[in-house]
Amino acid sequence: MTRRVTRFGHPSVLTLGILSVTATLLLCAVYGIVDVLYSFEFHVIYAAVWLAVCLPFVLKRPSKSKFGIYLITAFWISLLYFIPWTPRTRFLRDLDRVHSGMTRNEVESIMGKYVHGTGWPTNPFPNAKQQLADVNSGKVYSTVDNASGEMEVKDSIVYRHDVHDGRYNSDFGVVKFQNDRVVSVDFLPD
Repeated sequence: MTRRVTRFGHPSVLTLGILSVTATLLLCAVYGIVDVLYSFEFHVIYAAVWLAVCLPFVLKRPSKSKFGIYLITAFWISLLYFIPWTPRTRFLRDLDRVHSGMTRNEVESIMGKYVHGTGWPTNPFPNAKQQLADVNSGKVYSTVDNASGEMEVKDSIVYRHDVHDGRYNSDFGVVKFQNDRVVSVDFLPD
């Protein structure tokens, strides 16, 4: 019985190469199209799944070329996290660094470079409910009117990264505080 050997050696080398390219291109497409998924947790899980899928091909008749392809894939998938795919990528990366228990000063050291406030005027109807609802998650935020006539989220600071691009001008990073400590961080996409 003759064995079929490709130019790259064992057929699993070619399969590993195809899987590696697919994993990298798919991640590029996800971040370029559905940038709301952008988070460190998503990236780590994505990398772990793809590297686990590729691992059996590396371990079956191990070779330097397979190991090299595997390491290059791990490197590229890791590097893709740091590319600013859309205007909101840096904002999401910074918002992802804010976590429960941080003080206002710690949050401001990370998010202070972004626009503060919703930029939305107060509700002109006197008997309207004072709340903001996220249609994606169903989460409801109580709102108040500030002195300048802008809607604010109660006990929270709202950050926005872009006020000029209509696609992103209502991307809200809502950081909720209780006793001057962060209790929740939410992203409300435009």
